[in-house]
Amino acid sequence: LNKFQPTMGSTPSLAAAAAVALGLAAFVSKEMAFAVAAPLVTVSEDGQSLSLPEIGVLHSEWLFERCTAPSSVDPTTKQRLYGPHEYAPPVIVGASLVNETQLVVDFHGSKHSSTFDVSE
Repeated sequence: LNKFQPTMGSTPSLAAAAAVALGLAAFVSKEMAFAVAAPLVTVSEDGQSLSLPEIGVLHSEWLFERCTAPSSVDPTTKQRLYGPHEYAPPVIVGASLVNETQLVVDFHGSKHSSTFDVSE
């Protein structure tokens, strides 16, 4: 549910209560109530962690250490190219869930994205 969906035929407060019960964020006006899907991935204000339903909180350092992008690991051995003491603490600037199986995390400073399989 990515688009605004008007809730017709009910009072805004009832529509808002129904949206909250369904796990939706509710937007209420005098004329009409709208419900939109709450984000699946939530990034902390300081960018040090993100949270996913049913998985929990994942810290930026933990995620960054598990990145398998060619800029992070040797393509043949998969050994890390840099240790945690060789870069600034990673800050998450964005994250999204693609097809409910792939978590894409954008890091500030390293200027790259990491993709993680979260289907398991």
